[in-house]
Amino acid sequence: MAIATPEIVRLLERGSALDMLRDALESARSGAGRLVLVAGEAGVGKTAVVGAFCAEAGGATILWGACDPLFTPRPLGPFLDLAAEARCELGVAAEAGGGPHELVTALLEAGGGGLTVVVLEDLQWADEASLDALRYLARKVERAPVLVLATYRDDELGRTHPLRAVLGELATRPVVDRLAIEPLSPDGVGELASSAEVDADELYRRTGGNPFFVTEVLAAGNGAVPATVRDAVLARASRLGDDARRILDAVAVAPPRTELWLLEALVGRGLDGLADCLSSGMLAERRNAVAFRHELARLAVENSIDPRRRLELHRLAVAALTCAPDGRTDAARLAHHAEAADEREPALRYAIAAAEQAATLGAHREAAAQYARALRFASDLSDRERATLLERRSDALYNTDEQVEAIAVLEAAIELHRRAEDVRAEASGLARLVPYLSCRGRLSDAMRAAETAAALLDPLPRGRVHAAAYQALGRARLLEDDYDGAIEWCTRALRTAEQHSDAGTLADIALSVATVEMLRDGVSASGALEDAVELARRQGSSAQVVRGLQNLAGIAEYHRDYALAERWLREGLHLCNQLELDLWRLALLEIQVRLELDLGRWDAAAETAQLLIDEPRDSPDPRLQALLVLALVRSRRGDPGAQPLLEEAAAMAEAFPAPQLVHVGALGCALAEVAWLEGRRPD
Repeated sequence: MAIATPEIVRLLERGSALDMLRDALESARSGAGRLVLVAGEAGVGKTAVVGAFCAEAGGATILWGACDPLFTPRPLGPFLDLAAEARCELGVAAEAGGGPHELVTALLEAGGGGLTVVVLEDLQWADEASLDALRYLARKVERAPVLVLATYRDDELGRTHPLRAVLGELATRPVVDRLAIEPLSPDGVGELASSAEVDADELYRRTGGNPFFVTEVLAAGNGAVPATVRDAVLARASRLGDDARRILDAVAVAPPRTELWLLEALVGRGLDGLADCLSSGMLAERRNAVAFRHELARLAVENSIDPRRRLELHRLAVAALTCAPDGRTDAARLAHHAEAADEREPALRYAIAAAEQAATLGAHREAAAQYARALRFASDLSDRERATLLERRSDALYNTDEQVEAIAVLEAAIELHRRAEDVRAEASGLARLVPYLSCRGRLSDAMRAAETAAALLDPLPRGRVHAAAYQALGRARLLEDDYDGAIEWCTRALRTAEQHSDAGTLADIALSVATVEMLRDGVSASGALEDAVELARRQGSSAQVVRGLQNLAGIAEYHRDYALAERWLREGLHLCNQLELDLWRLALLEIQVRLELDLGRWDAAAETAQLLIDEPRDSPDPRLQALLVLALVRSRRGDPGAQPLLEEAAAMAEAFPAPQLVHVGALGCALAEVAWLEGRRPD
């Protein structure tokens, strides 16, 4: 009986997909680059289509990178793969530890002006820095002879998945195309199964037309249709010899691809069975490495390994990767294997290193996950050391707008400082907690934290931490609309920072003082805030620059000075898009959506509102504002669907720990307007 394997099965029902990719390639050949988002369920054949297309893309340089299916992925993992293949300026940028912008800039020049096809696989596993790089790549690709093919599993994207927000941002870009790879039809499955002794209708029913499932069942070669793909994969693997099975086990525990030197270390003998693994179609060559052809097959094999053997393989991986031939230390990969091997000290050490690297690259989600991993192995550390890890994890969570968890983690750190009787550290933590709490509407808690921080420090000699506590008190006073009190405390913070040469916080505090003055006195008092923004710019503090621009734009929009608001919005959003400062981008978009509504730009307002509603980050204020704006746009146009948006906004406003006038007022105005437009009394 002929056995269909992934190597010999020709592509079926993929002609239109290939034609679309060919058209995109011709556009890139002319210098107008494209980004094609290739979506489909696991096993549907995205890689097969892309691989077949690349095989026929004559004259093009092909660069291939993949995201990692690790517990916590490597920051910029797929772009580092591209750098390893390119061996040009891209490789230099990667060696220098370049961030998303540096790597993308080098990538666009990697082909030396020639046609380049860049494949980014499995974006559903992408780290934050890689998603930032994808955003930047989408903005720059149209000016280069580059075709980017980005694949992802659309059946694995929940509403809060980080990739979903990126897809929403890219949706309106003219250089972006979408390609959905669908399962095979019953006729397609029948054609594949025509030479096998299997019921084609039953095969289609069990597999849903998924090409990977179909080919695995056919490759098992026993004429049966198993209930799960796991059974099909293991049936196929069972036909291999012992040496080949040992190799499969080793590759299964070392994703996404296993270098040959590492494979030798894991197997502990020659690689005689490797040829059988490759010829069977279970594994494929990947640039001096091997990998499973599909992640589902890898998982099936990994889950079948005896637990003791799996533990041994992870321990061997830690030992081998610690002494990698190129001398590099891949902290994220080592942390993954050390945790799986239950090696506490290496897991702690490499998790901290991986977290610091991720934070430097802007991959805050991965940094938070790595700090969480480190904390699982931190029981032997002192209270102070554990508190430091908790504070760093809290910072990472704050940067991803996971405020609820950030508060809980920071409060745990404060409790450790309290237990260690480290008053300065406790007060510093309480001061940092103030903006966290205020973001969640916990205004009384924020005030209590600020007052406690100041009270703890009052008996102690003045130091830098006093400036932070005074600024926290100023912020807390502002939450109560006490402008004079806010200015008094923020000014005291500024003087304290100046006395102790604390240049790192001077711009931050100057921004606070100037913001309160502008809130009190209006747009005419914007000069001091503009000066504070320039101070932050000179100090190289991009986040503080954007914070100042957001305050300028927000206050100007509040006072209906739309021209000034638009100017500062434009500058702030440009900087956010350059540096991927997503938290501030959301705050600026919250202002922009109000401005667009006020100016009657209903199409733009609806588009910005939908972008904020689809945003997976936990940002209640922008989402609430977006719900109200979209409801008003629909109601003013006479379109349906305003009421559900208002109901969700009302539920959000009610969920805040304390009523906030800005929310109550905006909600009340929206409800009244919609009722008036619909000719009824407000509820």
